Amino acid sequence: MAHSWSLYQRSPAFILGFHGNTKETIDAVLDGTRTHLGRSKGRFEWLGHGIYFWENDPQRGLEWAEGIHSKKKSQDTAVVGAIIDLGLCLIAVINTECIKGYFRPLQISESLSPSAAL
Repeated sequence: MAHSWSLYQRSPAFILGFHGNTKETIDAVLDGTRTHLGRSKGRFEWLGHGIYFWENDPQRGLEWAEGIHSKKKSQDTAVVGAIIDLGLCLIAVINTECIKGYFRPLQISESLSPSAAL
């Protein structure tokens, strides 16, 4: 009989996450004008395109937003908190062995992409 490890794939944990952005964006999400935060699509995201949250650290979320939006002088920044169900989440800081196989191919594909020369 094959083992079913699916019971152990789901992380039984919730965390508090904090996302920094412009005050205008945060207010729009909170008042329902916007239904979602926009995902980042740049070249330098740590783990790819997405929405990043700082675990248990609203101050760091605010610092990040201030840094990223400092070029836009008239933009106030704010932080929104979320209760995040980790579910089927890869927690790379716990087991880095499982991601080693992905890092090298990513380096190679980034160096071959046309935008890598920019």
